[in-house]
Amino acid sequence: MDSSSSFVISPMTKRVSLTAGRVYEGILTVSNPKDASSDIKFKVDVSPYTVNGEDYTVDFSNKDDFNQIVDWIKLDKKSGTLKPGESSKIGYAIMVPNDAPAGGQYAALLVSLDNESKKSDGVAVENVFEMASVIYAEVAGETKHEGQIIENIVPGFVTSVPFRAEGSVSNSGNVHEIAMVSIEVKSIFSPTPLYPLNGESGILEETIMPGKDRHFTRDVNGISPLGIYTVKQAITYMGETSVTEKTVIACPIWFMVLLALTLCSIIYSVYKALQRRKRRKNAYFN
Repeated sequence: MDSSSSFVISPMTKRVSLTAGRVYEGILTVSNPKDASSDIKFKVDVSPYTVNGEDYTVDFSNKDDFNQIVDWIKLDKKSGTLKPGESSKIGYAIMVPNDAPAGGQYAALLVSLDNESKKSDGVAVENVFEMASVIYAEVAGETKHEGQIIENIVPGFVTSVPFRAEGSVSNSGNVHEIAMVSIEVKSIFSPTPLYPLNGESGILEETIMPGKDRHFTRDVNGISPLGIYTVKQAITYMGETSVTEKTVIACPIWFMVLLALTLCSIIYSVYKALQRRKRRKNAYFN
């Protein structure tokens, strides 16, 4: 993206508590950086927000029971023009109906450049979505918090770094949940953590959407390609904590090949030495 289109929005996510029959008001800010090369025209749309698959591919088109909120959101303006260094605040109201279902509701405020449909060879080029501010809403009422940790995996042997730790959780309730994932890495020769370092938390928050399973991976950094480490991953979710701690051997393929060649050379040398010894023994008795 060139500097003329690298605008910024905030917040990127918004978590709100809603009550049926009431109105919630919020603000989305769109900014054109000071070092931008030109003015920008932008537009704002409201779309459903959901995810597909365990890897959480984002979907801004399909509607379901968990994004009825799209019909409740009203923007005070849907477009604007910003000079370099300028910002615009877009107010929005979430007008929650009296019969709103309890639980999670999800929408996205999509901000895209509005260049009045550039044309190439007579064919209109549609505006392309650029950034999204995701609204995670919880409507008060009879919410169901159900789910479990499915797996917590740390490999025991790896041939390259960084390697990956994995985990999966499920959410069978009707509102989003938070999974906390922490990881700690130490060399077996030292009690000082290689990760996280001082000042780092080492904890990630993963949002788990209702009715969905989520599989997540995490790169384990801070280690050399050859070594032996203790790796501990903890997943805390729905009041349950799963801890997997393993001794991980990191050994690159080139080192294994070198080790194999060295071993073969040693075996061959021993074999040749035994053959020479046998010939000398036979010559002595003959």
